[in-house]
Amino acid sequence: MAKAKDEAAQAKAYVVSRRKDGKWVVKPKGARCATKILASQEEATAFAQQLAASEGAEVIVEA
Repeated sequence: MAKAKDEAAQAKAYVVSRRKDGKWVVKPKGARCATKILASQEEATAFAQQLAASEGAEVIVEA
């Protein structure tokens, strides 16, 4: 069971993507709702990297 938890933690990722209104969102991969909405890609990426670092996750930036 511990192995399954380790694999789930490794598979976790945060996605940074642009909305139609030009703002950038950060959300867990596969999630419907955004964790945070930011004005620029740089802000969104930095926020996602902070979350990912604290959880051992990766960041995926979609342009």
